[in-house]
Amino acid sequence: MRVLLIWEALMLAASVHASAADFYEVMHSKGEPKYLVPVDGGCYEEQIAKYLFVTDGDFGRMVGKVSFEPEFCLSVHADIPKSSIEKHLERSLVPDEEKTYVMTLTLALESIWDSRASNNGQTNEIKVSRIDRTISLDLAVAIQRVWGKALQLTRYASGSHGGYDGATYQFSVWVCGLGIMQGEAWTPQRGLPRELVNMGNDLIAFVRQDAKGKEMTEQELIKKLKKLESKIPKA
Repeated sequence: MRVLLIWEALMLAASVHASAADFYEVMHSKGEPKYLVPVDGGCYEEQIAKYLFVTDGDFGRMVGKVSFEPEFCLSVHADIPKSSIEKHLERSLVPDEEKTYVMTLTLALESIWDSRASNNGQTNEIKVSRIDRTISLDLAVAIQRVWGKALQLTRYASGSHGGYDGATYQFSVWVCGLGIMQGEAWTPQRGLPRELVNMGNDLIAFVRQDAKGKEMTEQELIKKLKKLESKIPKA
């Protein structure tokens, strides 16, 4: 998302005063990373979370930051009645049949990035649209498994990869034994990162029930997710 490659510019300037042997550095890579890379956090990410993270997103989250467009977020979570928590004493002890699984799509009605850029790093109050769709446990499990296995492969790239515009997609999920995992991809064109984005877009269409989404069924989505899971290398 409008990556300015400031780091590379600074390193180039520094090379005037220091030999290449002094600091480890990598050059811009022509190829794109094979897997997701660690999330580059900051104030912008905090603002996205403030406005778009309306649920815990434990079972999968995808954030889209597309140049010249408002940001969006797809989250998968479980709604648990307060009475069930009280009955079982703890959220983790509530059985699946007492939970309702939901996919939630939140969309900023104006660009959070542009709002920050025009207000010296601060944002105006951003309005957000929200769509919720109840899903089955099977679909929630299928999403969580794909996100989890893909994110377990997250690693630093062999070279820097980015540009002035394009789209950054961030993924996160909670996995028992590992906690919250995160990774991102910038304008992926192929491989696992591209397949994750395509899958996320299908899920968004399903939530929105647009022309494409109305043609999808949960069973079709689960089948696609399981096929994608089978292609993910073991970490």
